[in-house]
Amino acid sequence: MQLQDLERLHIQQKTSLTRHRYRIYADDGAGKPGDLVAYVDQDPGSLKEKGIVYTDEQKSEIVAEFRARKLFDVSAAFDVFAPDGTMIGSYRKEFAVSLYRSSWTLHQGGQAPIMVIERNPTLGVVRRAWTLLPMVGDFPFPMRYHFDLVRDGAVIGGVDRIGRIVENYLAWAEEPKLDRRLLIALGVALDFRQGR
Repeated sequence: MQLQDLERLHIQQKTSLTRHRYRIYADDGAGKPGDLVAYVDQDPGSLKEKGIVYTDEQKSEIVAEFRARKLFDVSAAFDVFAPDGTMIGSYRKEFAVSLYRSSWTLHQGGQAPIMVIERNPTLGVVRRAWTLLPMVGDFPFPMRYHFDLVRDGAVIGGVDRIGRIVENYLAWAEEPKLDRRLLIALGVALDFRQGR
């Protein structure tokens, strides 16, 4: 089973007090997680936000690495690299647009950009207000929220939150050329950056 051949990936955050870790599963064909296909280890304590995508939890082989371009950046721009250091692509938050509706732009070399847009703008406003509430805002937002991947006005994929309290996502793409390593990095960023 090749990672690039998969249309649907389940991203599940692994509970950890000090690090952000994610298990990535192939879909089993019935909408549930099947075989483990990748593992992400992200160190929130590093000065520049970064994560490494491995083939498994034993960290046998590196598949990709993603890292923030700047130490402090309201646009949250990230680059994604293959193990040999070549760039796979990048994604960045569109800060001004995101004040109303969270939006990102995803770039992959040689392809038209993909807009990553929060599906429900009203829920997005409620989610942002949640973070401002005393004490309550420290907990994960309990409602499901979703992002559409849009190219040339057509939805070609998405990242859908499928858990309410536990942070589980379904990342999917109908575009065969979209690098699945880029999709995994984006899915992790949407949890880490938008999930609070």
